[in-house]
Amino acid sequence: MSASGPADSLVVSKLEALPRRRLVTFLGTGQFDKSSGMYRYEATRYALGDLPPVETPFVARAICGFVDVGQVRILATDKAWSIHGNALFEALRDSGVEDVTHVRIPDGGSEAELWELFEHLKQQLRPQSGWEIVLDITHGFRCQPFYAAAALSFVRAVDEDPAPVRVLYGAYRRSPEDSSIWDLTPVVELLDWASALTLFLKTGRAAGVVAPARQASRLLGRQNDRAEAEALRLMAEALDQFSENFATVRTGALLLGEKASARRLEAVVDGSRESVIRHLPPLADVLPRLRAMVEGLAVEDLGTEQGLRSLGRLARLYLEKERFLEAISLVREAWICRYGSEGAINPGPDFVKEARESAEAEMRRALDGGDYDVSGVRNDLDHAGFRPDPGRACRLKRQVKAHIEKFEQALAAPLPPTSPGQNSGEVSGMRRAVRLAWAALRYNPKPEESESLDTESDLAALDTKLEELIRNRG
Repeated sequence: MSASGPADSLVVSKLEALPRRRLVTFLGTGQFDKSSGMYRYEATRYALGDLPPVETPFVARAICGFVDVGQVRILATDKAWSIHGNALFEALRDSGVEDVTHVRIPDGGSEAELWELFEHLKQQLRPQSGWEIVLDITHGFRCQPFYAAAALSFVRAVDEDPAPVRVLYGAYRRSPEDSSIWDLTPVVELLDWASALTLFLKTGRAAGVVAPARQASRLLGRQNDRAEAEALRLMAEALDQFSENFATVRTGALLLGEKASARRLEAVVDGSRESVIRHLPPLADVLPRLRAMVEGLAVEDLGTEQGLRSLGRLARLYLEKERFLEAISLVREAWICRYGSEGAINPGPDFVKEARESAEAEMRRALDGGDYDVSGVRNDLDHAGFRPDPGRACRLKRQVKAHIEKFEQALAAPLPPTSPGQNSGEVSGMRRAVRLAWAALRYNPKPEESESLDTESDLAALDTKLEELIRNRG
């Protein structure tokens, strides 16, 4: 994003390439001339790029001489219009614009009048479909340009398909030099960035950040700056991949291995930092927060202490973004991983459904029941409250937070046995071994067999069952 300044030929070409436009402009009273006792705007030669200058007291007239304008909407108080309205109206008609309208606005001296000004601005910044806006703030009086920016930000944030906008300002000079018309459209881009970054930081949705990053990459590519273009492309792709996996709760894709999107985003933030600072300053401002969010999140195995902590961090990240269903679902799966063994933990080709079911049974015996039943809270959210006693929203939110805190605290303590009589998890391990043997034999146990296994606590009996399965396999 470049700093605002005098428009050059590139700005002219951009404006000239646009289709029909609505010019939204302000009209004030101008300067008071003591000698004549009248308010006036002094004529000056306005210049836009390489086009021939236009001499006029009114910047709106000059803009209509530079670009194709189909409508002009003049926001002016009754006082300002009574002084200059007729002169400006005739000047615009002389430039060939037929559709010229005075929009009466209040002085803005009270809160009610400021809201009225805001409403007028919103209406004028919403032209018919296919039209575009040129917003001229040159003659805005007092707070009018500020409210124009606020209304523009509002419309672009809430409208489904806001009109493209260019913002212009005529820098008046008393000297013989031409008064340049500056292109302030980077201000609009900054407003868009603010909206997109707010959405990303609050929800994890990155589409509004990815699109301008890709656009900047393509522009640099056309300018043959391949290294910078590639750096921004990698940033856009890493953000997009992480956001998509985050939105769909793809835990393995987010956290596991060399290709984990969290690992890729962390690396790209480090590698593309300087390019982002040069070409995408708004995004550069949040890079430290972005890196802190994903730093050290990727792991090789979710069953290790580091892997379990990453699952806890990811669950808390969902909680921070108020995505409660994802948060409780993830912390429930994290608990299962804590009680799981090989084949029951990491998503992917080595994942064994039966082993996962065994780990889940262990988790249920250890945790479920009572006020903070992890499965019950998850089910209430997952099934949209379709139950006889759906939880209240405020209570569910507290429960999700409590579950995450409970999991984080549990990581500091040794894994407890799941039922009385178990010795250091030996019974749990034997149960898992039986389930893995069933899976290896492609045997689908009957419900009563699964129930019997889940309640069996005699190590000798479990060992005998496992030996039988091994003999059968042989």
